[in-house]
Formats: sequence, structure tokens, C-alpha cells
Amino acid sequence: MKYADLIKPLGLRTEQAGVVIGNISLFGRMVRAGWIKPVVDRHSCKLYDAQEVERCWKRLQDGDYPDEVNA
Repeated sequence: MKYADLIKPLGLRTEQAGVVIGNISLFGRMVRAGWIKPVVDRHSCKLYDAQEVERCWKRLQDGDYPDEVNA
């Protein structure tokens, strides 16, 4: 087993979070809809909590879809 298999990242960059969700543009819709906000938002560094990304995925599984009414 590799070391990378033993650890899970705590924070995800925007691109990484989009890959976790499976679609980068869908993750962007989630952000614009207010489903998730970055934990760190400094200059070019945006990090999202990995558990919050999982919660967004659970919302999708439950049939919810991000509407961009807050955009």
C-alpha cells in the first residue's frame, strides 16, 4: 500500500474539488449557488474543505441540483 493511499487531503483546490465531484463546471455551479465556500480565499489560493465537497456530492445523490439564483 502506498502512503498516498493512507492519507486523504483536508483541503482541495478548485480543480481538485471539480475532479472529485466528477465535473468541474458542475462544481462551479455549486459554488455560485452557495452550496460551498472556500475555507481559504487568498489571492490565487482557494481551498475547499474535503468533507464539504463530499456533502455537496451527497446533495446531488439526494436529487438536489444547484440553481444559480445567488449568482
